[in-house]
Amino acid sequence: MTDDATADGEPPTAAELLAAEIKRFRITAGLSQRDLARRSGYTREYVSMAERPGNIPSRDLVRALDSALDADGTLLDLRTRAKAEQRALRDGLRADSSPDHVANMSRHAVSVGTAPPAATAGALVPAPIDMPRLESLRRSLLGRTLDREPAGEVSAIPLQKGVAEAHRLYQQANYDDAAQLLPSLIGRLDESTQSTPAHLKAATYLAAAKLATKMGDAGLAWVAADRCLAFAKETGRLELIGIANYQVACALLRNGHLADAEETAAQAMEPLALRVNSPRSNDDEIISVRGALLLLLAILSARQGDAHAARRNLADAARLADRLGQDGNALWTAFGPTYLFRSR
Repeated sequence: MTDDATADGEPPTAAELLAAEIKRFRITAGLSQRDLARRSGYTREYVSMAERPGNIPSRDLVRALDSALDADGTLLDLRTRAKAEQRALRDGLRADSSPDHVANMSRHAVSVGTAPPAATAGALVPAPIDMPRLESLRRSLLGRTLDREPAGEVSAIPLQKGVAEAHRLYQQANYDDAAQLLPSLIGRLDESTQSTPAHLKAATYLAAAKLATKMGDAGLAWVAADRCLAFAKETGRLELIGIANYQVACALLRNGHLADAEETAAQAMEPLALRVNSPRSNDDEIISVRGALLLLLAILSARQGDAHAARRNLADAARLADRLGQDGNALWTAFGPTYLFRSR
């Protein structure tokens, strides 16, 4: 294992060493990335991501690579070190996680031509729990609504329009109207049969999670985000699972679990990379969701004092925005060049 300093004179981090060791073991074994992918049960894109300096792959991926390369636990140990360094950096730089530091990071993002959309940045702004405004939503999520509508079939078209309206109200910062609309939508879901499409259920709870996060109710945000993810998984749609995991990460962040939020967002990006990196991929939803996750990771890195990782994630998000080519709102991400190239 090499402990050489990086190009800027700083000693390599454990995350950088992990990427270098995966590549070294692979080359020593005479394997291409495709060969290693076949041995490990993953794809070449996953191997390529694992060899990217500074990236911390998921534990399952590193375990598979360690076994395929006969590394005797070396790669797993490095990943453990990398996560420990990440936690130590977070714990040792709590002062840098202050609102002033986040504001400085946002100013830096604009200075290099990138800035997170308001939907992402909003998860970091402290907000008091608005009990009266969220009471109806809380009751509906916890199954305590007293004035439920009669049970029966729910038509997908009106429900779809209602969900779209809830997201529109949220994005226009009309939180009062969104808080009034969402309980009725959730009540209709609860009283409907199993014929209601899972993607509509996921989208409904996504809006609820966003509103609860914005209003500062961390517990309610977690409940809604978890339900959103459960229904998203039923659909099998990568982009919907990705945005659900994004909201789970936002809920974790609101609860103060920065490391868990970062791990959730990072793992959510792995399957999306398979589609984004395909030369034939032109899926705006996949690109937008991955871009939103990168922006969230940039903010999480800044909160933990890792400016290098923050800049890398911002740069990756900028490339995706450039590839998108136009402002969009796929899956209500509000991701696009306008949010990322304000200083150009």
